[in-house]
Amino acid sequence: MASFSGFDSPTRRFVRAVWCRSGAARVALFAICFLLDAFETAHALDPERLLTQYGHTAWRLQDGELPAQVYPIGQSNDGYLWIGTQAGLVRFDGVSFVPFAKLAGEPLPNPIVISLLGARDGSLWMGTPTSVSRWDHGRLVNYEGAKGGAFSLQQDEEGKIWFITFDHKGKSLCEIASDRVVCHGKEDGLDLPDRVCSPMVTDRRGTFWINTDTEVVRWRAGTRSQSFPVEAKIKGAFPGFLILALEPASELWVGVPAPGPGLGLMRLVNDSWQPLVTPIDGSKLAAQALLRDRNGTLWVGTIDHGIYVIRGDHVDHFDRKDGLTGDGIYSFFEDHAGSIWVTTSRNRPFSRFSSIDIHDQGRAECR
Repeated sequence: MASFSGFDSPTRRFVRAVWCRSGAARVALFAICFLLDAFETAHALDPERLLTQYGHTAWRLQDGELPAQVYPIGQSNDGYLWIGTQAGLVRFDGVSFVPFAKLAGEPLPNPIVISLLGARDGSLWMGTPTSVSRWDHGRLVNYEGAKGGAFSLQQDEEGKIWFITFDHKGKSLCEIASDRVVCHGKEDGLDLPDRVCSPMVTDRRGTFWINTDTEVVRWRAGTRSQSFPVEAKIKGAFPGFLILALEPASELWVGVPAPGPGLGLMRLVNDSWQPLVTPIDGSKLAAQALLRDRNGTLWVGTIDHGIYVIRGDHVDHFDRKDGLTGDGIYSFFEDHAGSIWVTTSRNRPFSRFSSIDIHDQGRAECR
C-alpha cells in the first residue's frame, strides 16, 4: 500500500491500467508499489497536513490478515517490513505476511521477537527474550551471550550493534564485537540500576540514553555515566517505564506514563528537566510511546487518548473516533519512505499514516 506520487507519466498509466482490473493483478500491484515506495524518500509526511488528511490504513486481527498480536516493527534495505508477533516473526510486503521460519528454513531460538533492526549493511537483527540473531543474504547467525534477551537493538555511527539485556548483573548494555557479545558495566564507567528498560536511544557521537522506571542514564565510552532521576515519579511510585526520543541537537524528550506535575511529557535540556508548557501542557499527557520523525515532528502515543502530534506551535490529535485501531499506543515506527506505522494496545494491531492512500489513488486514477 504505497504512494504513487513519485512515478512518471508512463508508470502512472500502467498503475491506472492495472488498478482498474481486479484479482491477482491488483494484489501484485500492492506489493510492487509497497516495495518501490521503500526507496522513495521524498514521500515523507507533509508536516503542514492534519493527521486526518493523511492516508490511513489499518490491519486488524479480526480481519484475518495478521497472524497474531504485533510487537516491534523493523525494515530491511530491500524495503520489506518485518513484524514481530506472538506467533513469530513475519515479513510483510504490503499484502501478505510470510513467516520467517519459512524463508530461513529454520526457526529463531525463541519465536517471540521483542526488537528488530535493519542495519545499514542490509542485514536484519532480531532480539528475543533469550537470544540475538542476524539474518543476512539467506544466512541466519545466532550469537551466544544474550540469554537475558536482546532489547532495543541500535546501530551506532561506526556500524556497531548494541542492545539491552537482563542476564548480566550490572552489565545491561551490550555490543556485538568481533562476532561475540561484550557487555558493559561499572568497570567501563556505566552504572545502571537493575530495572533497565527499552527502548534506549543513541546519537551519532556514541552517546547512549538508557531509561529505567525512575531515571535516565547517559553514557559514552570512556566517560562516567550520569543519572537524571524523575523525582515526581519516584515520590508518586507510579508504575511504568520512561520513554525516550532524541532531537538532533541531543535534546532529549522523555515521556512518563502518568500525568501530573513533573510527569507526562518533558525535555532534558542542559542536564535539567523542563516541562512542556506550550503548545500543549505536557503534564496532562500519560505518554507511552514517542517518535521524533525526519521532519522534526514529535509523535506522542498515550495510554488511553490516542496520538498527539506536535509540530512547532501546532498540536494535532487522532484517536479511535478518527479510525485509529485503539486509543492505547504501544509503539511508533518510521519507514524508509517516511510513513509512520503505529501499534496499538487493543490486541496490538497496527496501522500506517502515509502521504497518499493507495485506495484513494486507485479510485482517482480509474475515474
